[in-house]
This record gives sequence, C-alpha cells and structure tokens, in this order.
Amino acid sequence: MDSEEQIINEWRNEKPKPVVESNQINILKKYVEMTVKRFNHGLIITGRAGLGKTYATINILKELKADFKYKSGYITALGLYKFLYANRANNILLDDLEGLTGNENTVALLKTALWEANGKRIISYETTSKQLEDTPTAFEFTGTIIILANEIKSRKNESFKALLSRAINFNLTFKHSEVLSICFEILKQRDLTDEQVKVIKDVLENEIEASTTFNLRLFDRLINMVKFDRDNAKELFLLSLKDDEDVVLVYGLMKRKELSVKQQYYLFNSKTGKSRRTFYRIKGKIKEVI
Repeated sequence: MDSEEQIINEWRNEKPKPVVESNQINILKKYVEMTVKRFNHGLIITGRAGLGKTYATINILKELKADFKYKSGYITALGLYKFLYANRANNILLDDLEGLTGNENTVALLKTALWEANGKRIISYETTSKQLEDTPTAFEFTGTIIILANEIKSRKNESFKALLSRAINFNLTFKHSEVLSICFEILKQRDLTDEQVKVIKDVLENEIEASTTFNLRLFDRLINMVKFDRDNAKELFLLSLKDDEDVVLVYGLMKRKELSVKQQYYLFNSKTGKSRRTFYRIKGKIKEVI
C-alpha cells in the first residue's frame, strides 16, 4: 500500500462525525443508502460550494458502515479506467474531480460503468499506451459510483445527458435560513466558550444577509477567527467577505416592494449596464436561498 492510499484509508476509517438533520440531508441519506445497498448504480450530487456535500456524504457512508474508495483532484480518462478496474466491486466516491465531466472519454467510461448491457456492465479501453500496464482492456464493473460536483457544465451535451439519465441526480440546496439553522446546531457541538458563542451568534443574527453567499466554509472561518482573536473577530470576518456587488444590488431592489420587476431591471441596467438576462440570472440565484 502506497503512502497516499494509506492516508486516505486512515481518514476513511475514522469514526463518523455528526451530520445536522434537515429534510435535504434526510433525502440524501436515503439516496446514499439506496446506492451502497446496490438498489442503484450511480448517484450524482450537485450544489453550490461550501454547503457540506463532501462532509455529509462521507459521514453518511461512515454511519452506514459502507466501505468506499475515494478520489479527488484531477483525473484523465486512462487514470479513471485504471481506478475503476482497481475498485471494480467497490463503492466509489469521486469528489469534485477536474477533467471528469467535461471530457468525452471519461463520460463514456462512466456511462458504461452505470448501465447494464445484457445484464452486465462491461467497461473497455483500447489504447496503444504502455501506461495501461497490467490492466486488461475490458472488465466487468459491479460497484457503485457517487459523484460530487459544485455544478455540471455539460448538461446540454448529448453524451452527458445520457450519463445523467443513468444515475439519480440530487441537487443539495439550502435556503439562507436553513444554512443559519445548521450553523446554530453546529455551534452546540463545538468546544467554545460562552463569550465566543455570543460573538458568533451576533454575526449570524445581525450581519449576514441572504444576498451574502454564506456557507459552512465561511462559518468555519468565523469560528476560527473568534478562537484566534475574539475581540476583533467580527471586524476581521466581515472584512474577509467579498460580496458580489451585482447580487447585493439586485437583492436590495427586490426588497423594495414598491418596484415592479420591470422597474427593478431598469434600475439595475442603469447602474451596471448589464443585460436583462444577467438580471434574471442573479434574481433566480437569490430566490434559491431566500
């Protein structure tokens, strides 16, 4: 066993950490359980960055005592083929892999891994490359695949549409109020003083608006800043936030009840010079979290 695999195995075998309950998390648990119990070959989980897709999925797998193989970072088609062969009977978790869904060859491999032809899922890879080494040019895959991604950019591609149709697709999304509720639950589990908790609650309750793309990574940043310098943590944290000015503008216009949507757009356009399409795209994203 090489050092990389040993590190991943040690991390994978740690005790599960608590996952805050919510309707979305409960649905995710059912889909993950269905997959590892082999009632489903593939699960594609998407959602904006920082909402805990990886954390929740891994700890759900640990709660289920499901053995799984993990891969993240970057992968080529040949690298994916060899990884699938090495773990052909296992539950596989592919986490935000660059080169996975935007490459026709990797998509083709995933399609054959997730769909039976005459009762078997046979994956093949023809190449003259010596890098295939001792890996056969075809094998039967009997495992499962869970893919985690912030967003899927190839949905209009016909080949990728075929891949999506061969897996359960679940978009993990939370309203702004739900993110804050999760944060308050996590606070109960952290080893913090009453004074530290007071500072954190003040920021959550009084400084974070729905226009801010607040997420659990930012929440961890806030906690660490409070631990580091409680007295100045609030100012340090707020200075570290980089709100999208267009999002803040649209959210402010949406809160002005006297304005029609048409008037909101004209004001947005007059201040930014940007298109109606951009306005409605931003408006749609805001509606997802409020």
